[in-house]
Amino acid sequence: MNALLDFIEYTPYGLWTIALAIMLFDSAILLRPPLFTFSFGPRLTVLASPTRFPFLIRDRQPIITLIKYPLRPFFIGQPRDSVNVTVANKLELVRRKRIAMVSRQLCVPAGVTLGLVCVVGPAVSFIAGLERTIIYVWVMVYAMAIESLIVIIISRSHLQITARKIVAIGFELLICPFLTVNVIKKIVILQPTLVLAIAEHESLEAY
Repeated sequence: MNALLDFIEYTPYGLWTIALAIMLFDSAILLRPPLFTFSFGPRLTVLASPTRFPFLIRDRQPIITLIKYPLRPFFIGQPRDSVNVTVANKLELVRRKRIAMVSRQLCVPAGVTLGLVCVVGPAVSFIAGLERTIIYVWVMVYAMAIESLIVIIISRSHLQITARKIVAIGFELLICPFLTVNVIKKIVILQPTLVLAIAEHESLEAY
């Protein structure tokens, strides 16, 4: 514990390194088989990305979404494994596509926050010192968190998110404003899993 505190206090990169580690950890999801992630291409093209590695944590596959889907929306799907399971129809895909399009408004504050924490913060800390940098950078990071929250509130009907979830996200951003980087992930994982007519091993266009 003392070594961690010394790393934060005596190195210009300590705080920002820990912030980046928290952002990566917060972006992680654990998928149980046979679930997979997917995003949208042109029109209603579904770009499926089934897991390719053994499930490592409690029989689940960890995915760092900040690396796999940097600053862009994704969803969770399930292959049709039974004739009795209803496959997602075109209307459901259109709804998810609309959510993805609205979520892109959050890419700017998320990208700015990532740049502040990973580039501006360490660089200015090296030049001007950590104490002064925290004040200026943290103000801008909070501004991006507030902007994201405003976008979510205004677009709540399109994002299909409840008031309770908005309050939860707002509280989380109040405590850790740099988690604005993962605000898209926090919204899309609230959506129900879609059943897609795609083989579990398929990784290209599904529709």
